[in-house]
Amino acid sequence: MRGTPCSEVEEDHGFWLRHPTRELSLATVFQLWRTRLELEMSIVHGPAGARVMRGESCDTVASEHGLTCDEAVLALEMKAVGTVGSGMVLRGATFEQTALALGIHCIEARVELHRLVETCQTEGTGVSGEPSCE
Repeated sequence: MRGTPCSEVEEDHGFWLRHPTRELSLATVFQLWRTRLELEMSIVHGPAGARVMRGESCDTVASEHGLTCDEAVLALEMKAVGTVGSGMVLRGATFEQTALALGIHCIEARVELHRLVETCQTEGTGVSGEPSCE
């Protein structure tokens, strides 16, 4: 939780795949994956999330924290879109500018960002009714 990449934490605590998958039961593989996801989500709700909320790129943050689970990366990107991304859109940034600056790649996060941009352009207000984006 102090910024150590997930892969190092897994290795230190011995809860990730060290054997070829074919040697493990499906239940064991699922449990190991679930443990990995829980670890990654705790990082997203902790230091990694705090970093993207300060405007750091999700690409950089996910890489440095070793986030690999799709669900965790999506949660990180949604956190960036909902905080820094909405502020950028309110200040007039385009979809492309915001997605590039924040490292938004997951389809669901890009759809949410697009929705924010469209709302701002069509209604002339921001996400919470702030003045026009222009």
